[in-house]
Amino acid sequence: MGNKPYSFGHPGVDVVAANYLQQENINIPNDSQGNASFDVSNIENLNQELTEILAQIRESEKQAEKHDEILKKNDLKKLSELSELKDSYKQFQNSMKLRLSDLEISKYLMLLAKDPVVGVKAKLTRKKPRKNNSL
Repeated sequence: MGNKPYSFGHPGVDVVAANYLQQENINIPNDSQGNASFDVSNIENLNQELTEILAQIRESEKQAEKHDEILKKNDLKKLSELSELKDSYKQFQNSMKLRLSDLEISKYLMLLAKDPVVGVKAKLTRKKPRKNNSL
């Protein structure tokens, strides 16, 4: 079997140690070199950026609320204007129907005045005295 002990597929001690040392080197950032002042200034810069971004978000939310209010007001105005227009249209429609009906009636009355209906005699209406049946 050679110089290696039977290991059931497990890596040797040298391989494990090399991997451990490589991971330790990766975790240490090259820029900071363990300097605490670098970490503090980096955190301060990140906090400043965060504060600025949060302020921008708040300002955008305020503008969005203003825009929403303007849209709601315009929608209400448009809705009330449309409602008024609908009501006035219905009134106009009803008045036109009445006017057309009046014109049609006057047309028939004028035709009847010119040519009376055949078979109807023009009678003078006289009131006949009533007989008094009560004796």
